[in-house]
Amino acid sequence: MIIHDLTVRGWRRFREQIELSFDRNLNIIFGPNESGKSTLIEALTRALFDKHSVTGREMDSLRPWGSTLTPEVTVVFSAGDGRYRLRKRFLDSPSSELWSRADGRWQLTADGDAADRKVLEFTGGKLPGRGVTRPHHRGLAEALWARQQDHDIPSEWNPEVLNHLEKAIGEVMQSTTSSSVEQLISQRHLELLTRVRGQPAAGGALDQAKKELRDLEEELERVKEQRVDLHRRMDDLSNIQSEAHTLERRMEEAEDELQQAREAREAAREHQEMRLNARTAHLEAEKHWEELNRRVKEIKEARKAAEKLLRQIEDSSSRKGQVQAEITSAQQRQKEFEEQLDGKRRAERQVQDRLDALNALDSLRSTEAESARYEKAAVQAAELQCRLKETENTLTDGIFPTEETLEKTTQLQEKIHEGEAVLRTQGLTIEITPEAELEAQVQLDGDEEQSRQLRHGHSKIFTAANEADLIFPGLVGIEIHSGNERAAEAVQKLRENRESLSDMLAAHNVSSVEQLSDQHQRHRTLVQQFDDLQEKLQGLPEEGDEAEIERQLRQVRNRRKRLLEELDGADLPDAWWEHPPEVLDELIEEHTEKRRKLQHDIKTLEEQAESSREPVEQLKEELAEVEREISVMQQQKQDRLDGAAELEQQDEFCTEDERAAALRRASVKAERARQAWKELEREKAEKEDEPEKLYEEAARRRDQLRKQESDLQRTEAGHLEVLQAASASNVREREGDLEARVHSTRKTVERLERDAEAYRLLDHLLAAHRREQMRSLGGPVKELVDQWTPRLLGGEYSGVEFSPELTPHGLQVEHPEVTASLETDLSYGAHEQLNFLVRLAVGVVLSREEPHMVVLDDRLTNTDPGRLKRARDILAEAGERMQIVLLTCFPDHYSGLDGKFIDMRQLTIDS
Repeated sequence: MIIHDLTVRGWRRFREQIELSFDRNLNIIFGPNESGKSTLIEALTRALFDKHSVTGREMDSLRPWGSTLTPEVTVVFSAGDGRYRLRKRFLDSPSSELWSRADGRWQLTADGDAADRKVLEFTGGKLPGRGVTRPHHRGLAEALWARQQDHDIPSEWNPEVLNHLEKAIGEVMQSTTSSSVEQLISQRHLELLTRVRGQPAAGGALDQAKKELRDLEEELERVKEQRVDLHRRMDDLSNIQSEAHTLERRMEEAEDELQQAREAREAAREHQEMRLNARTAHLEAEKHWEELNRRVKEIKEARKAAEKLLRQIEDSSSRKGQVQAEITSAQQRQKEFEEQLDGKRRAERQVQDRLDALNALDSLRSTEAESARYEKAAVQAAELQCRLKETENTLTDGIFPTEETLEKTTQLQEKIHEGEAVLRTQGLTIEITPEAELEAQVQLDGDEEQSRQLRHGHSKIFTAANEADLIFPGLVGIEIHSGNERAAEAVQKLRENRESLSDMLAAHNVSSVEQLSDQHQRHRTLVQQFDDLQEKLQGLPEEGDEAEIERQLRQVRNRRKRLLEELDGADLPDAWWEHPPEVLDELIEEHTEKRRKLQHDIKTLEEQAESSREPVEQLKEELAEVEREISVMQQQKQDRLDGAAELEQQDEFCTEDERAAALRRASVKAERARQAWKELEREKAEKEDEPEKLYEEAARRRDQLRKQESDLQRTEAGHLEVLQAASASNVREREGDLEARVHSTRKTVERLERDAEAYRLLDHLLAAHRREQMRSLGGPVKELVDQWTPRLLGGEYSGVEFSPELTPHGLQVEHPEVTASLETDLSYGAHEQLNFLVRLAVGVVLSREEPHMVVLDDRLTNTDPGRLKRARDILAEAGERMQIVLLTCFPDHYSGLDGKFIDMRQLTIDS
């Protein structure tokens, strides 16, 4: 398979569509890091090997950053004798279409999953179980494509690589008969055993025979267990019947015990009723005694409390007189402070009036100065506004280029100069020096014919891409042609750039980039002038706004008028109107200090007055509190006396002695009732609790015996049912039949195991023979690598050691004859150079019948200049036999190679 064209759109950094074509032999894609080289190979890999419907985080990362674009890729390739076009779309509305070229047009061959599978027939790859493909899924590409993110060479190639190598270098060395025998042995081996672990193959004859044997042995074991279980059940049935007779006798004894316990429980309930009645009598007697005792105590406590309250009332009346005397003294001091405070406040108001008049006079002078400043600013603002308007009109009416336009025209002019230089080196350059005055008709690259006058002795140079017609009337006509396609492309690009430059200059009414630059500079000067005028306006009062300045001027004049009106009513000495500002400031400061001192005195007197007022209020509150206490205590005293009288009226006893005798009688009665109840409580455990426990224990034993009887009946019924079923199924006859079938199946398994072991040994023997044959057949790959290794790495190395799977594992060293390990003995540069040679050699061998493509993504980054030169020679040789795509950041390393150089920067610009 070789690739002809690749188109990518919406893929990582390639938002817009990008297209490139490949040479059939050597292709070098170059550009700086992050220019998209590896992205192109990734898009090609996804197209050929991944399902169009695959999803996941790795696929989501294909979208360009910050966009919802859908990744798309189209590949045109050749495989076998056909030419195909594959178009795939991932993520959003995924699709896959495979077209084939027939009769000069494209025809749809397959789409969807069918198209994905069809492409894998060409590449030899296979789809993974889930997710994206890995290198071992990519068929021949695992050996031929060295992508940047893949490992150099795996420990072994996938089966597709080995099959194609074997086909390419060894199919003529094996007869048809031996191949059929090997296939038959391998087939019989795999039908019986797995190749890796040697276990019976699933679904094979041995596997089925072993499963049948296990099933028969399990069924035989179940039948034997069933026979043993029947004998056990017959013994259990006899024991169950004997146990049932015993349970019947125990049930009769339990019923008798339960009847006796029931009679004892009835007697216990009568004793319980007597005990509860005694407890009720005891509680009632004790309650009567407590109630009588409570009333006696309440009467005594009420009379004591009344006497105590009377003493407290007398003390509070004495305190009331003291508080009233203290209130009269505090009120006299408070009146003296108030009189002093009124005098200070009158003096403070007089000083404040004079200070307000002085401040108004000072403000009047400031207002007059501010009015003069605003009048001057109004004149300046009008002048600046006029100049600002003129500059703004010039900027608005003129056509000035932007920075972007100037930059584009400068870039176009540079591209024109570069194009002219390219044309001079790659196109036709004709220099004519006439020996006499001549007239020439000149037509370059099919343009309009023009007349040119040639002067004697003066050289004239004409430049064209690939065609020039020169006619000298009356003398000669000359036609010059060139087949340089690159020169034609340069001419076309040069024309387009000149037309674009001419259009941009015409839009600004200029004829050159220099004039356009002058216009841009004039625009910047006008903008700077406009900004300066605005800054000056900003420096004026109210930011130079004429209307605002006029409004502020009116406000200042109104404020001056109000101040004059205010001063007309003030009683100011005439001399104050003539005082200079510094004298007014001194007067203001003097009156301010006087006002401050008066305010301080007023504050001190207010604090003293407030301090004298607070004791008066506290004394008044204390007086009110004493009066409330006297009133409350008088009411409480009366309530206590009324309560004691009411208790005495409610009681049926008239004197305290009668109450004490009744209290003693109630106490004796309560004690007798308590003794009677305690006696019954002591008998409770014997006459109430014990009979109840005996009854519950008898009932529990009877219930347990009933449950045992029920369980025995169910067990007996289950055994009888099993014995009846066993007699119908004839267990002994089934057991004998199964023993015969197990013996026969075991013989079959032993025979198949012997056959499987024989086929396994034969298959392993043939596999060893094939590996040995592959080592001998791998000669073409090793021969190429052995030729290239001394050329690239130097004479120190004579060849490469390969594993049986045709992967390198060491370098042969001439002196002494040892093998250098890839992992420990080689530098990183030598390691990557060896892998470079192996992939080229495998590609050359696989391309014997059909050319294949080898991809090398920055594989010689650690190679010195000397080895790079030798690597270029090897690349040139290999490129004649297959298609090579080499990606690099340094195109100079591969200069001199005859191949197609693809510049990623130019490719991006063209897109």
